Amino acid sequence: MLLRDVLVKVYSQLREELPVAVTLDIGTGKGENLSTLTAVYNSALIVTLDVDFSALSTLRESFKRELERGRLSPVAGDAEKLPFREGVFGLVSALASLHHVDDIGRALEEAHRVLAPEGLLVVVEWTPESRLNPHGPSNARRVIEELKELLPRLFTLVDLRVYRDYLIVAARK
Repeated sequence: MLLRDVLVKVYSQLREELPVAVTLDIGTGKGENLSTLTAVYNSALIVTLDVDFSALSTLRESFKRELERGRLSPVAGDAEKLPFREGVFGLVSALASLHHVDDIGRALEEAHRVLAPEGLLVVVEWTPESRLNPHGPSNARRVIEELKELLPRLFTLVDLRVYRDYLIVAARK
């Protein structure tokens, strides 16, 4: 089983609890999370945000169909200062992207702000034991410690699991 398969299960379970019309993917990267989101939330508008313009420009090829259908909206921006109104998104997700953020607390506050009431947050990060993490175990430990401290202040935990090299957290606003 791949991480994508696990995420399909997580997102599908969450979709049953709360149908979502608009999602936000923080940290487009190579689009791994986008492929899962477009499959599970097949009628939702998916907004994907990245500070790296090159990450957004690669979507033109790999997500051409979704872009043409108006299902995917790439936006240049920063997780610590989201360029969206309050309460817009039913789901905010961040797949292996929060470790790039200087102020994780600020990013979580921003995710909380743009989430609709009862909206869902999904965060996936590497575990300290991960062999895939190019940033090393100390970075992963820092992110996990910050999540443990900050998430309960803003969210209610819905699901927490470790799958191979990844910590997967789902929480409700």
